[in-house]
Amino acid sequence: MVENEIGIPGQIKLTNVSFTYQKGARPALVDINLVIDQGEMVALIGHSGSGKSTLAQIISGIIYQDEGIMDIGGVRLSKKGTFRQVGMVFQYPEQQLFGETVFEDVAFGAKNFGAAQMDLPGLVTAALIMVGLEPHAFIQRQPFALSGGEKRRGGISGGMVTGPGVFVFFE
Repeated sequence: MVENEIGIPGQIKLTNVSFTYQKGARPALVDINLVIDQGEMVALIGHSGSGKSTLAQIISGIIYQDEGIMDIGGVRLSKKGTFRQVGMVFQYPEQQLFGETVFEDVAFGAKNFGAAQMDLPGLVTAALIMVGLEPHAFIQRQPFALSGGEKRRGGISGGMVTGPGVFVFFE
């Protein structure tokens, strides 16, 4: 697997994190303080519009907090930071698929984080094995031709290919 720059995170820590989608609009998150320790599983629950998805997107690096600090494994992350150590899977992982082949789809994250071309087959193979897809049977297949369950596992393997220490699952 691709070695994470900071290793497996021991803790996710948000200090005074705030976020607003539009200047002048009502903030989505205000002054959030949260600590999630290694091995801990956390579920966010609440009404629609309460900030669950916004918080998950900040932790996974899709959006960046306007204020406050986020540390993962003791390393402060910012817009310039890397989120390689955080894997993210949407509510419908099959909707994350976009490549012409399963290989291309799963390798995307590893390529974006600078994995060497020669390392990609091993990384993709390992990620597919972790989700129960036989690499030789799936690696050259078209993702949209897979069954529903195979598509979901393929989408999840794309989030696993960089060997993240943290996973964020949307709903």
